[in-house]
Amino acid sequence: MFRDELAALAAERGARVVTVPGPRIRSRGSWLPLSAELLDDVEAFVHLVPDVAVRDVYLCGHEEWMDHTRAAAVGAGRETDRIHVERFVW
Repeated sequence: MFRDELAALAAERGARVVTVPGPRIRSRGSWLPLSAELLDDVEAFVHLVPDVAVRDVYLCGHEEWMDHTRAAAVGAGRETDRIHVERFVW
């Protein structure tokens, strides 16, 4: 919804916005899209954000997706106090 605004803000502040479109992997409860079903959740997170352990992580999405993504960030070494979430339900 605010893709352009987020991209501009990220560019201004030297940050990066990563979107993960597509239907989710339901067979194992994952934040990843079906197109990435052969990947492990934590390994995929580290691939996208190699230095996640020293970054603040901002997540926004559906509650179930947020839970899986947050778990992957924690599994990748990010402490919970540096994970910021914006939850919504559709």
